[in-house]
Amino acid sequence: MRTKHLNDELDGSSILRMLQKYELANIHSPDFEITRIVCGAINRNFKVSDGSKTLLLKAFSNNTTLPINRRQVFSMQEELAILGFAPVPLFLSDDFKIYCEQWIDIGQGVEIAEKDYAKTKQGVAKIIDTLAEALFNVHSSYVSAPIIPLVEHWEIYWQKIKHPKQQLREKYKLVKLQWQQYFDQYKDQFVLCHNDLHIDHISFSNGPIFDWEYAGLGSRYFDIASCCAINNLNQADILNLCCCYAHLANKDVQEVIDNVQETSAMVAFTYELWSESVGKTDNPE
Repeated sequence: MRTKHLNDELDGSSILRMLQKYELANIHSPDFEITRIVCGAINRNFKVSDGSKTLLLKAFSNNTTLPINRRQVFSMQEELAILGFAPVPLFLSDDFKIYCEQWIDIGQGVEIAEKDYAKTKQGVAKIIDTLAEALFNVHSSYVSAPIIPLVEHWEIYWQKIKHPKQQLREKYKLVKLQWQQYFDQYKDQFVLCHNDLHIDHISFSNGPIFDWEYAGLGSRYFDIASCCAINNLNQADILNLCCCYAHLANKDVQEVIDNVQETSAMVAFTYELWSESVGKTDNPE
């Protein structure tokens, strides 16, 4: 048995017992291995294998309480898995702290995001095409999903900021008002959104997408703007992404550009709040 990077903070022994109890993996197999996957800023992810099957195990942080109904997300991902857009969810603990899903080898998404390749003109174009296609596929998926509680997310981030500056206070009030007006006007047009679509979360074209934790019904344009921010796209790349998406969705290009621009300020504010709340300067994952 090999347990690389399974530290005491995760209570490794209880996780091993859980894997065995629910027959998720044979921990007594000589080929059993659990290793840490370094990704994300909050949760901890592990690859678990016993020689005959492999799964992804996610341990949700005890220090972060987000307005996420994990049971609903689990059910939503079951539907998405049937459509081929998500790994099959396998297990969610009663306390919602441990989650397991089907392991899928990462293919094109990470491959095209490799540092050297991504700097080339061909690499950037491939990233844009892949992101646009993934966004379109998500937005075209009809599954049971809750409305994304964006304001509730903001409120939790806000409560963690000890001494917010006056400028941030004023921006908070303004953006909350803007979102409420936007929500009232466009809620009937909401679609399934991923809300954390980094290129690393895409396995390959038309294949499963990872990390559905923040998914739910929301504005497609907020989702596109969020995707642009997470992937650090420049203005030219954003325009290209909007054009690719408009073509796939059979929408007017300028309409997509204008709507993405309108929601980008709310996306930027979301990341600003998150960064202030945890003392970081990068985007949440």
